[in-house]
Amino acid sequence: MVIAVGTLGAGAQIDTARLIDDLVAADRAPRTGRIEARQAANTVSLSALGQLRSAITGLSGATTGLVGSGRIGLQPTSSDSAAIAVSVGPSSGAAPVDISVEVRRLASEQVLTSNLVADPLASLPAGRLLIRASPGGAIRATVDLAADNGGLVALRDAINAANGGVTASLLAEGNAARLVLRGGSGAAQAFVVEDASAAPGALAAFAYAGVPGAGLAQQVAAVDAELSVGGIIVTRPSNRINDAIDGIRLDLRRADPGTMIRISGERDPASLTSAVSDFVDAVNETAALTASLPGGLTAARAVRTGLSRLPSLAAQPGGVTLADLGVRTNRDGTLTLDTARLAATAARSPLAVDRLFSGSTGLSAVLGRLQAAVTGTNGLAAGAEARLRRESADLARATTAS
Repeated sequence: MVIAVGTLGAGAQIDTARLIDDLVAADRAPRTGRIEARQAANTVSLSALGQLRSAITGLSGATTGLVGSGRIGLQPTSSDSAAIAVSVGPSSGAAPVDISVEVRRLASEQVLTSNLVADPLASLPAGRLLIRASPGGAIRATVDLAADNGGLVALRDAINAANGGVTASLLAEGNAARLVLRGGSGAAQAFVVEDASAAPGALAAFAYAGVPGAGLAQQVAAVDAELSVGGIIVTRPSNRINDAIDGIRLDLRRADPGTMIRISGERDPASLTSAVSDFVDAVNETAALTASLPGGLTAARAVRTGLSRLPSLAAQPGGVTLADLGVRTNRDGTLTLDTARLAATAARSPLAVDRLFSGSTGLSAVLGRLQAAVTGTNGLAAGAEARLRRESADLARATTAS
């Protein structure tokens, strides 16, 4: 509606529809501006939390990598890595070692195969198989096959679903296939398969009593690895051995009876200095990031607090700390490394230095727990992100309603 008003001058008019729209827009503008500002702040906070997740995850992973690389503790070597590959083991504080190892036998998994079945989908007789540790021994799994089944495919699936420590697969040969059963590594994982069907012999073709017969055939026996470590005979169920040589993991790759392989582990002061320097740099980078993030983020404050306490932490009562290694805190909160003090402490207490970084109470574990507290499913970052997203959704609805 347009109203003519003579007092405004000849022909002057007021566009009331536009006037009302302008008045409403003017009323909405401050509120819309506040909503948009809050939305922008939430977007910044969500981005900051993503950066924080990445930073603390990277720091934790880098620290774990330093320990696993051997730069902190022993650096293991093998005179024949094609026969025995070596890496840093799970134990900390191991002493230098130089020892001969002979691999007499590799550990293996038991493997059984059936005769060739022309049509893997042709229905098999209904029945029951029992997977036992030995003939008449403890039952590990019960496998039932119903009538009108899917044949060899159905039997494979039923064995896998039974979760008896035996994995079933099919080995195709043209249109036909064989059933292949594979157990776990080591002698203790050996197994037999008993046909316990209501109709005697219904599934006899898939039974194995521990000796050659008409059913499944054993292709590989389950045996333990056997090796001589410094003249001492050692047997283990796996070819990965963590506890034969303190601080060194052995991965057996080839048996070669009579051949002695030298396994050694030494500390390298230069590698230690480089590793601790890299750790200090990584902590400083993470701390600098947290300082640049919005001040209201609880997760960022938690990380800053956790990092500030690192120099005084010890892996065990009376153990060395980062401060003992020459890592000190500057006035601005950054860390610096006194390499001379590090060398002196490492020479005096090498095992204590190992323990400071590794083990369940070492810095690697401490940073892992800090990472979990921040980035875990119920961590500080997840809670803050959920709150920010809810608030952003509410703000979006408020913008639409206005």
